Amino acid sequence: MNFAALLVILIKFLKKPLVDALKGRQQGIAAEFEDLEARRADAERNYKEYEARLAGIDDELKAMVEKAIAQGKVEKERIIAEANRAAEGIKRQAEMAVQNEIAEAKRRLKTEVAEQAAVMAAEIIKKNLQDADQNKLVEDYLTKLGGLKK
Repeated sequence: MNFAALLVILIKFLKKPLVDALKGRQQGIAAEFEDLEARRADAERNYKEYEARLAGIDDELKAMVEKAIAQGKVEKERIIAEANRAAEGIKRQAEMAVQNEIAEAKRRLKTEVAEQAAVMAAEIIKKNLQDADQNKLVEDYLTKLGGLKK
């Protein structure tokens, strides 16, 4: 009986605090559950945001690679054009040098031919010139000189 009385007294006095404690615990769990749901939603939103960024990064990387390739092609064309201009300049210089060498060779050849012709003419004259021819040349020369003095 004492036990039953103690049990009734405990139930009467402890029922409200126990119910309040259980309700508080239930509300705490519900609040914690709502907080976890909010965190999960934030985490999913962040995940989707990072996923979108990663997809954007792939596109950005592709764009950067394409831009670098385009710049490389432009640079290649510029270098080729510059090399072609330099090659044309070198070609013109070589042609001018060849023309100068040809002109110099022609001049030397003419000089050499003239000298050789003078030597050959002198030899022919020495072989074929007679005393009478020599006297006639001297007289003609003196006549020209005499004609100049007058």
